Amino acid sequence: MAEDRLVRVAPEFRYENRREGRRPVFGSARINGQSFPLIDWSSSGFCASGYEGGFYVGERCDLELTLNLNDQETFFTCRTFIVRTDAAGQQIAGVFLEMDPRDRLALAEYFEQADS
Repeated sequence: MAEDRLVRVAPEFRYENRREGRRPVFGSARINGQSFPLIDWSSSGFCASGYEGGFYVGERCDLELTLNLNDQETFFTCRTFIVRTDAAGQQIAGVFLEMDPRDRLALAEYFEQADS
């Protein structure tokens, strides 16, 4: 099987264990300087499109998210742990790491309001 046809998933994320659903979002994820359109996100991670290769599951990367939330552009940076790569499906997903506590709180508040 060709390498670009493999879907790689980190073992700890192999089964659907999300406590929260992902929400569609307009924005972009910039991973180590490479930009990808966001598909969806949650308070703990994201999924983006346009992936063609170059990252591996388990890799820790710099992440910049630019989001359009409630008609306002929101921007934050953190590290991400890549949990899924799918070059054939052109998707990449990661969880948020090492996030500024203020950004983590803002995310929690956003999702809490969205769930009310």
